[in-house]
Amino acid sequence: MRTLMALTALSVLAFTAPIQAQSQVPQSSRDGAAADTQPVPKLTKVEIVDFSDLSVGVQNQVAAVIATTKQEDMQKLHQSIDAIPEASQALKAKGVSTSQIVVASLDETGTLTLITKSS
Repeated sequence: MRTLMALTALSVLAFTAPIQAQSQVPQSSRDGAAADTQPVPKLTKVEIVDFSDLSVGVQNQVAAVIATTKQEDMQKLHQSIDAIPEASQALKAKGVSTSQIVVASLDETGTLTLITKSS
């Protein structure tokens, strides 16, 4: 289960744009989308996982993704997460800020997994 979650977490860049687009694109623009694009799943649950809770192997994989992520992309990720009320509430309940998110993933069931790392 943890490996599956980590593998989906590594797909952050694939889902960051759809999450951001979902919150910004008007409904009329979505109707004209190409038939071959996959719909963004409806958010059903938010899970927050601390980087230190991951296995060493998964930590290494996540660290590699972090190392190749541009600061601009990380800022866009944080802005996208801030725009999702359910995510903001879950972070607040855990006492975590958006700036601590290093990876995010939205799976096909609508679970948004946020991996956080303390500075």
